[in-house]
Amino acid sequence: MAKFTPKHFSKTLDGFAKEVLPPTIYNKYGAKGLRKMDQRILEFLDEFRYDTGVPLTVNTPWNGVFTQSGLRDLGHYGSYEKLFMNLSDHPMGRAMDVKCKHGGKWLRKKFIEKEQYYYEKYGVNFVEVGPVSDSNDMDGWAHFSIRLDLDGKVLYWSPVLGFVSKDKVLEDNL
Repeated sequence: MAKFTPKHFSKTLDGFAKEVLPPTIYNKYGAKGLRKMDQRILEFLDEFRYDTGVPLTVNTPWNGVFTQSGLRDLGHYGSYEKLFMNLSDHPMGRAMDVKCKHGGKWLRKKFIEKEQYYYEKYGVNFVEVGPVSDSNDMDGWAHFSIRLDLDGKVLYWSPVLGFVSKDKVLEDNL
C-alpha cells in the first residue's frame, strides 16, 4: 500500500480528515487522526468520489449535523463497553456513511456498477441497504464497509429484510 494522498474527495489531507473524523478526534489530532482509519476505506472513498462524478459528504463538521458518519468515537456510544461490544465497523475506521445530492439509492447503484473492482481493490464487502426501519429507507445515505471476509463476496444487508441479493437491491430500489 502506498502513501495516502487524496486526489478527488478532498484536495488536502486536512480537509479529508475533517470529513471522516469526529470533531473530538480531529480537534485533538488534526489530520494525524486519520491513523485511526483503515487506509483502504479512505482510498475507496477518494476513488468513489471520482467515479460518481458528484461531490460526496461523510461528516458535516461545519454545522454539526453529521459528525459520526466515518470514524465513530465514544460520544456516539456512550460507554466503553458499548463501543467495544458493538459490531459496527465505524469505531474501527473501516466504514463510511456517504451522502450526495442524488441520495443513497443512487450511490448504491453506482457502487454495484463497479462492485467487483471495489471488492478486489479495496476489500469493500458490506453494504447496508434499506429499509432500516418502518420510517427510514436510507434514501439519504449509503453505508460501505470493510469486514473480515468470511464469504468471498460483497454482502448486502438491511436491518429489516436481513441479507438480500444484489439483484434485489436493484430490482426493489433498496
